[in-house]
Amino acid sequence: MLRVPSILLLTLVNMAPALAQVASVERGRVTFTAECSRCHVPTEMDARLNAKWIGRSGQELFEQVRSTMPAETPGSLSNEEYYDLTAFILDSGNVNIEGGTISVPELAALTINPAAMTADVNAGISVPWADYHGDKGANRYSALDQINASNVADLEIAWSFDTGSFGPRPETYSASTPLMVNGKIYATAGATRNVVALDAISGELLWLWRPEEGERFNDAPRKGSGKGLSYYNDNGQETIFTITPGYYLVALDAQTGDPLPSFGAGGYVDLQSGLRRGVGRDDLDIGISFPPLVVENIVIAGAAHEVGMRPLSAS
Repeated sequence: MLRVPSILLLTLVNMAPALAQVASVERGRVTFTAECSRCHVPTEMDARLNAKWIGRSGQELFEQVRSTMPAETPGSLSNEEYYDLTAFILDSGNVNIEGGTISVPELAALTINPAAMTADVNAGISVPWADYHGDKGANRYSALDQINASNVADLEIAWSFDTGSFGPRPETYSASTPLMVNGKIYATAGATRNVVALDAISGELLWLWRPEEGERFNDAPRKGSGKGLSYYNDNGQETIFTITPGYYLVALDAQTGDPLPSFGAGGYVDLQSGLRRGVGRDDLDIGISFPPLVVENIVIAGAAHEVGMRPLSAS
């Protein structure tokens, strides 16, 4: 009489690992919505897989997902949930998961090879926005026609970049215009006007440069992320120019974010140098929020006083 329940229990226990060996796209979707949708959307997965995962294994992707997601508590889900999540990411990235399920051994062994992104998407990535105003003529216009009146309502957020942690306090207002050159986005971020380079497809942070200005920043009349940056290509040397709140003109290597030693003093030009103080004043309320203008091999930097203020004296 006691043997029958024992046999049934043994059978159920042995079935559990077998069930767990199948990854489900639908279960992964539920997990993604609950745990990952704060930072990601399914539509970005195609670009992410095409950018960095072609030819790699499903097991590698599983390990990456497990070690990085959810962002606040990576590794906190079960292996079954992570395999489901991996299956969902693959399916969202245009890797065929037939019937919506795949065995774990098959998932681990598969070689990631998503169907190619559409020609329109690839064409869009190659069209630069290399000037603050769009071009040197300040047309502020691009002839791209992928987004139009018929599809604008269907747009979804592909990725977002949080700048709240940049600077001594979160910036409440930003009017910065990013640049996009060769698949990279260059932008300013935070009150201290950090410079970041991002992968245009995935939003991955490629490099960060942070000005360390101390009291010069504290005394600056024009803090904040500013209006943007300038890009210049001199025979293959790609350079990002920025003007800091403390009024330094800085040249950064567009590939690494490092200051260019061949420009100024180690990449810096002090724009305060040589400026006069007003009569009876020891402060200098001059700075600027706009990026410099680069024309051929000449960099032009502007100047401004405190926001909305006129100078205290004509001298």
